[in-house]
Amino acid sequence: MVNTQSLSKHWRALSLKARLLAISLLLAPCVVMWWKAVDYRIWLAPALLCVVMLFFLPGPGKQKGKFAAKVSRAIFVWTTRGFSQFAAVAFIFTIFASGAKDDAITQQRPSAAHNSPPANEMPDRTTLKVLTLNLAHGRANGFHQAMQSEVTIRQNLSNVAEMLRRESPTVVALQEADGPSVWSGGFDHVAFLAEQAAFPSFARAEHVRAWRLSYGTAMLSQPELDRAESHPFDPLPPLMPKGYLLTTISWPGTDGQDSGIQIDVVSVHLDFSLSANRKRQAQQMIAELMPRSRPLIVMGDFNCDLSGRRSALVELIDGLNLKVFQPESSDLSTFALTGKRIDWILISPELEFASYTTLEDELSDHKAVLAELRLAKE
Repeated sequence: MVNTQSLSKHWRALSLKARLLAISLLLAPCVVMWWKAVDYRIWLAPALLCVVMLFFLPGPGKQKGKFAAKVSRAIFVWTTRGFSQFAAVAFIFTIFASGAKDDAITQQRPSAAHNSPPANEMPDRTTLKVLTLNLAHGRANGFHQAMQSEVTIRQNLSNVAEMLRRESPTVVALQEADGPSVWSGGFDHVAFLAEQAAFPSFARAEHVRAWRLSYGTAMLSQPELDRAESHPFDPLPPLMPKGYLLTTISWPGTDGQDSGIQIDVVSVHLDFSLSANRKRQAQQMIAELMPRSRPLIVMGDFNCDLSGRRSALVELIDGLNLKVFQPESSDLSTFALTGKRIDWILISPELEFASYTTLEDELSDHKAVLAELRLAKE
């Protein structure tokens, strides 16, 4: 049992400097998670409550009246015990989650169960329609996926599948795409979408696999995804790991025939917290993708726009010689919270944009980006 009299005595004796030190020790893991982690919102409210409890409220011995003293003492005991335990758990979680080094691929290839229409029934396909969407772990525009039931998350993903059936993209890049995870219903979101939206081929890269969590980047595709590779970014502890998924597809030819042209397609998610981290990740992508000779499509959540000399997006575009659709446009924002354009589709010089738009469906805290591509005229 905690001796509340002793705690009260020590609390009353604390100087401002000591209180600040106590707050710093208790809040350090909370601040790290708020600043660094992918899902900072789960830590923000307790952190702010900790500040209120420990700093702005007076010590329990300063309250007048028995009732007020009892309430204040109970708050003080709960705060010092509860939040110290919370801080320890948060710190341990940060270490374990950010230390996950296993980066696995889950892939499904087309099978006999996925029958394509006869060639004479297929329309000519001289363009390639691609789409990118940050799935937000299936929570749609809700506060956090852990606060939603499996039924709600399945309905959210069913809404995504309905949009995919309506827009009929050939290839879809996904970020914050969950495998079976305790905080998002415990089922594979990518396999669910592939089945619901009738994509015969998919691949999912697990950049995070720890504490019953599994998520990363993914791809859905009508043509077979060949040579799917997971590329984790260099670790930045205590940051949650991120990375990109690299696959190869065949450009669709006319009359349902293979055109013989191979295209590399990337689904990427860059760090949200620091420009310096994003630049290091962009440099890693340049080093790994530059030696490849195929035409390239890079899609995903870059967590930055083109502004500023230190933009990782600018570095990636310059380093891989990629094209951007209307870089100065103010009508293509993708993240409502900031009004910025942080989700992009980038292409190499062998390709060109036939169309490019953002979708208004409220499926995530990000908008989906849809583009139609064609081979560049020589």
